[in-house]
Amino acid sequence: MYRSSGAYHNSRAAGYTAGSGRSNDYSAKPVSSTSSVYSYKPSSSSIQPGTSATASLTGSRSPSASYITTGANRSSGELSSVNRDADPSRWYSGSGRTYDSIRSADVSGKPVVYSLSNTSQPSAATYTGSSTRPVTSTVRPAGSYGSVRASVSSQPTESSVRLKTQPIYTSSYSLKPFTVNSTATSGGSAHFSTPAGTGSTSVRDTFSARGTPRTIASYASERVSEANQPTREPRTSSYTVPARTYVNTRPTESRSASYHSSYPTSSSRPITTSSRPIPCYDQPVMSSSQPETSSSRSITSPSRPITSYTRPVTSSSRPITSSSQPVTSSTRVVSSTTLTGARNVSSADGNARDEAERVRCGRLGEGVSGRAIVISDREFRNNNKALTTSNHQKHAEQLTTKNIDLHKDENRSNHYTDKYEHTNLIVRRGQDFDVTVIFNRPYDASKDTVTLQFAVGYRPQESKGTIIRVPVSLTRDYVYGAWSAKIMQTNQESVRLQITSPADAVVGRCHFYVETKTSVPGVEKETDFRYQHPEEIIILFNPWCKDDTVYLDQQTSREEYVLNDSGLIWMGTAKRNRGMPWNFGQFEDVSLNTCLWLLERGQLGTAARANPVRVTRCISAMANFNDQDGGVLFGRWDNDYPKDTTAPTAWSGSVAILEKFWQKKIVVKFAQCWVFSGLVTTLLRAIGIPTRSVTNFASAHDSDASMTVDFHFDEKGKPLKDMDDSVWNFHVWNESWFKRPDLPDGHDGWQAHDATPQETSFGVFRCGPASVKAIKQGEVYLPFDSSFVFAEVNGDRVFWEVGENGSMKVIRIDKKCIGKMISTKAVGSDDRDDVTHQYKHPEGSVQERRAVEMAYKYSSRKDQAIYGLPTEDVKFSFEMPDDVPIGKNVSVSLKMKNTTYKSRTVGGKISAMIGFYTGISCEDLKEEDFEITLDPWEERSFVVDIPAALYLDKCKADGGLKIYVKATVKESEQRFASYDTIEFQKPQINMEITRGEARVGQDFEVKVSFVNPLPVRISGGKWYIETSGANPKSKEIPNSAIVPEGKEAQTTFKLTPYRVGVCRVSVTFRADMLSGVYGMSGVRVRE
Repeated sequence: MYRSSGAYHNSRAAGYTAGSGRSNDYSAKPVSSTSSVYSYKPSSSSIQPGTSATASLTGSRSPSASYITTGANRSSGELSSVNRDADPSRWYSGSGRTYDSIRSADVSGKPVVYSLSNTSQPSAATYTGSSTRPVTSTVRPAGSYGSVRASVSSQPTESSVRLKTQPIYTSSYSLKPFTVNSTATSGGSAHFSTPAGTGSTSVRDTFSARGTPRTIASYASERVSEANQPTREPRTSSYTVPARTYVNTRPTESRSASYHSSYPTSSSRPITTSSRPIPCYDQPVMSSSQPETSSSRSITSPSRPITSYTRPVTSSSRPITSSSQPVTSSTRVVSSTTLTGARNVSSADGNARDEAERVRCGRLGEGVSGRAIVISDREFRNNNKALTTSNHQKHAEQLTTKNIDLHKDENRSNHYTDKYEHTNLIVRRGQDFDVTVIFNRPYDASKDTVTLQFAVGYRPQESKGTIIRVPVSLTRDYVYGAWSAKIMQTNQESVRLQITSPADAVVGRCHFYVETKTSVPGVEKETDFRYQHPEEIIILFNPWCKDDTVYLDQQTSREEYVLNDSGLIWMGTAKRNRGMPWNFGQFEDVSLNTCLWLLERGQLGTAARANPVRVTRCISAMANFNDQDGGVLFGRWDNDYPKDTTAPTAWSGSVAILEKFWQKKIVVKFAQCWVFSGLVTTLLRAIGIPTRSVTNFASAHDSDASMTVDFHFDEKGKPLKDMDDSVWNFHVWNESWFKRPDLPDGHDGWQAHDATPQETSFGVFRCGPASVKAIKQGEVYLPFDSSFVFAEVNGDRVFWEVGENGSMKVIRIDKKCIGKMISTKAVGSDDRDDVTHQYKHPEGSVQERRAVEMAYKYSSRKDQAIYGLPTEDVKFSFEMPDDVPIGKNVSVSLKMKNTTYKSRTVGGKISAMIGFYTGISCEDLKEEDFEITLDPWEERSFVVDIPAALYLDKCKADGGLKIYVKATVKESEQRFASYDTIEFQKPQINMEITRGEARVGQDFEVKVSFVNPLPVRISGGKWYIETSGANPKSKEIPNSAIVPEGKEAQTTFKLTPYRVGVCRVSVTFRADMLSGVYGMSGVRVRE
């Protein structure tokens, strides 16, 4: 966050345009700046136009500098960057030089006195020293990274100068707020000040005023004569500031904000800047006039796309004063802000951006000149003749297009897209659709030629396959892999066409053109006319098309994995689990809009959007924000959620998440694995890829590619949690159905991918898609991230004992505890479908061990000797209850059976802890040591009781119990270790219609309730509602009642259906002491 006196800076992505977006008074390119803090003034009291004078620079390290004016009304100054140890974190850091230029001017025949100083310098700071050095004249002002504010005032009245900048950024740099202040008095003196910024390049910047290169000072001084009019009223300054601060390594995008305000001419308030990493996508950097404590973290440059969003900015105004004394101001700006530019996210058609200012070479780093073409999308399209349209008829006989009927209802029904709320025509690739073109006269095949043109992406180009030209024919049939258009019917001026896209067409928004040419007798060249339909056509993947790589052969499966907009996501443990209702809502406007927008934000190439492998991998990355790439959800697992955020257990569907994200294009907080999975299911179903959420119980997190999950104990049996890998009680990822032409034969079908940010893949938090068949066979070398998924479902749990000197030895290996009951919702019902057999062979079978051995060949573990353990003489069994209602006592037991003819003494420890479902422990509850003597063939148990009063106060809403056990047989030194978890049973929400009838357009009332299972009362909390097919689509209702133990918590709300069919309602409840309470019900809606 950056703060400056009296100015509010809200920076924005790579570029910006001022105000209206037209050519501005000034334009600028970025410059690097120095790490010095300085002030200097001319050595003489006045500088006559056309004369030379030396200025003295003051600084703690006696830096070298000079100031000289040459020629009429021209001057320049150059400062060397030498004072780098003057608290750089407080001021600014960087390398290179700062160039400061001011220009002398004759004001009413009087000489002008100039001085230059840093407005961010504290009044207590002093610097001394001076030297002289001639410098050539320049017209470049200092540190002009962003917008410029210039004001001119005089006695006895004041006025302002309006200055704007339009920077063009071509390299990587960081931006800090920057202002140039110009104040001229009627006595003929002027003052200019600039706080400096930082940069990594030495590109100078130039300003031009009304087409003539000049400095800020010169333009300001030209207006001094206006300020000397004593009868003129004070005027408000108008200036432009950047809408965000960032590190740019991507094509630049434009966003501007115009502010109108009056400010004091100077300030003595120090500016303190934080140097923490500046993300280039979603973290808006706000400014105010209050100083802020700085941090010392380094600036990083993410490698993901720059995006923009609209954020309200406030400003206020104060009159410009003529006082020469520093004025301390903490005024913030208050006025409406118009943000226009690159990603016009609020546009009605949902376009990801107004791409005019996105520069092509943004990812290429510094020094792109000469090795990359720098051009905006708008310029690119304007230069592309294939995208120009005709606005007049060139000849009386010319065939021109008047309108196009897209037959939306008919086409959308045939393509299974009629449920989408979008008003655009939505079609699936590889399947024909009809349109009717209305011409100005009847079509004549003997002299008229009609060509359809489809353009996809922001830089469509025929050589790249993103402009497709399709000749219209009376007889042309579909050609595999190509677009085709055939005339089906003519009726006077109307021609009905059947258009077929290839099964591998690029998905996304498509601009539709009709080009007509007419051979006119006596005219040597054909006259042509190109018409563009005002609405885009949206193309989706097509699971109904046999030639599409996402083809799914069973209609019931397509209805479940493409068309079903609600479902269940399994949670809990392998012993006790249930399906959590989730509203996918893939047909909502916000779902498809966000999916297409994320593909652009993720910088997936236009042609790559034809490939479901690439699309899935991109969405897997963009669903999460944890690497600050501009994704949707931020993952958090510590159970500490600020009040202005939403806990993961509160979400009941994707629509509320997407609406919150789409509104401002900033990250939504917070999520955990099932939330990420539910969101990805929504996004991929919206774009036509068959997708489902899959839950793996006892899911390992292999952090080092060893294919094992390691747990550690000390010699006394105490768990060493900091050394352990984690085993999640459950973990939810996604599967999508498509072919894998990039893999050897036999790997088509379900592909596993995971948006939960666990480990990075090629430097980005994402996982997959990995062929499920490859995982089953242990082919962990196949892309993408197969080894990580294999370890999640088929790793071995290895228990280690750590000696006092740090040495380790294996005490037990459990080969059957990882990857249990891999589950998804069954097709056509709410039952659980066990798909474990698709991921792994039966535990202990020859095929399963072969797959493990294959995987180990590619693991980081080379020592297989850990599997040679001695024979056991005492059999151990660690037993835990399957169902434990929240608020009830818990008992666990360790059974021990002596299988020898001699007595055995067993000692050990059982430890109970509070933990998250991810396997991470957060607080110790209880430890009990034991020592038991077993007679020959005797069996005994050691029981540990955990009362509810012990865990309720410490166990937060999302917590569960983790139980560790370690035992040692003293006579044989046999060791045993185990670990298990308890997820508490939560009540289920009941729903009923209490008033009204479910009819389209009519309200009906729903009551939801559950019984408090806790031995304490519930106060506070919220109900979270999501619906499909009804309004409101999402709703939050605070719980104002205090609910005693055993009593009913309830609320009511109204819904208004807007379509016929089943309206599904998902509800969750969360309070400080209770979460994971949810329910879902379906209501049949009639007309």
